[in-house]
Amino acid sequence: MMMLRAGSNRLPAAGRGPQVTDRKFKSSQFEVCGLKRKKSFTLVEVMISAAVLSVGLMFILQGQSSLLNILRISEDNLEVTSIIENKMAQVQIAAKENPQLTFAALEDSIEVKGIKMDWGVKAEAVEETENLNRVEAVMSWKEGKRKGRIPIVTYFRKIPLPVIEAAQ
Repeated sequence: MMMLRAGSNRLPAAGRGPQVTDRKFKSSQFEVCGLKRKKSFTLVEVMISAAVLSVGLMFILQGQSSLLNILRISEDNLEVTSIIENKMAQVQIAAKENPQLTFAALEDSIEVKGIKMDWGVKAEAVEETENLNRVEAVMSWKEGKRKGRIPIVTYFRKIPLPVIEAAQ
């Protein structure tokens, strides 16, 4: 039986066990039959590490894709919120300019970035008080499978209208 020894290709003496003749044994080099071989990674180790790295990169790219999708959705929601706040401000201005203005519901649709969006404003009296109206503005849309709806609620003070008696 052949034994490996550092620095020598001689067989050990009978009964004495392996002899190390080179005191400067390097763990990264082995000698078999006079041929030196440096210790390195095997092909299997390289393939396993490449597979682990590719799986990790796949998860990172998938997370980045999801982040970009969430960013796009939040930008859309911000734009829609701005539009519906503008509609609510228009209703507030109209109500201040014309106290007799009464509206039960206003509805319309607009197109933003090629997407049809429906908006509506509803006003209803608050039951607990006599001089408040609850006004709700809603923007809703459908983009592919995703549906969106953003409501904004505020309260308007009612301005008492003069009572006009019917002529007899």
